[in-house]
Amino acid sequence: MVRRDKPKPQPSFKPVLVWGLLSVLMASTGAAIGYLVPGPAAVASARPPVPRLLQVDDIFAAGLAEGRQGARRARVRERRAGYRAGLSEGRRLASGAFAERYRRGGPAHRRILVEGERRALERFRFGAEGFYIVGVVDGGRRVDASHGPLSRSEAYEVCHDGRAICRQDAGS
Repeated sequence: MVRRDKPKPQPSFKPVLVWGLLSVLMASTGAAIGYLVPGPAAVASARPPVPRLLQVDDIFAAGLAEGRQGARRARVRERRAGYRAGLSEGRRLASGAFAERYRRGGPAHRRILVEGERRALERFRFGAEGFYIVGVVDGGRRVDASHGPLSRSEAYEVCHDGRAICRQDAGS
């Protein structure tokens, strides 16, 4: 290893001054903070807290109130769950009863069909026997024309531009 005995060049005055000022500024900031913030000695000199006597009645009342609120919440939660379960069970049973009652051939289905046939016959003034041709208007709410009872042995057709029913000729 070769050693040279040349002296190192000295830094210029400006950077030395900047670093010196920066060091003084940091030291003064730390001193100001240390002076303004109280240390452990100042905190220790404060009066110790006086123990407060707790009333057993207050503690018991607070615990009782909290227990009552918890019980009330549990009752409400259980009641709501019961309502939901009862509602779903009721819907399931109603759906089954509805399906049984209104199934094809069931009591309500038969009653509806019989009542519907009776109303249709009353509405159009049909007899119980024979064939009829009916013209309706107002979407089926009103009878415009009714022809019948027609004979089973004869054939009929619409004639006179749709305004009448005529017997069909045997040759056509």
